[in-house]
Amino acid sequence: MGGTRPLEPAPDSPEARQRKAAGAWVGSLIFALFLLFLVVFDAQAVYQQVWPNVAGITVFTVLLLIVPTGVARRLRRVLSDRKPPKPPAG
Repeated sequence: MGGTRPLEPAPDSPEARQRKAAGAWVGSLIFALFLLFLVVFDAQAVYQQVWPNVAGITVFTVLLLIVPTGVARRLRRVLSDRKPPKPPAG
């Protein structure tokens, strides 16, 4: 019989939006903790003066900050707008 499970709210209902918003902070928290771990790991490498590790960890951390925030897309758009127009062929 189909009446044993609670009905799911419609995707555009306020309950569904609230459920999505309530779960979004968990992903952000995990991402922030991972970045904090990388910063601590990078600081430890600086303290030990292992410069190749410092460079690698720093580049990886910067990439993790740039890609999810959409900075790469905005940078690509700005750079493509700065290119001079191609002259007509002929």
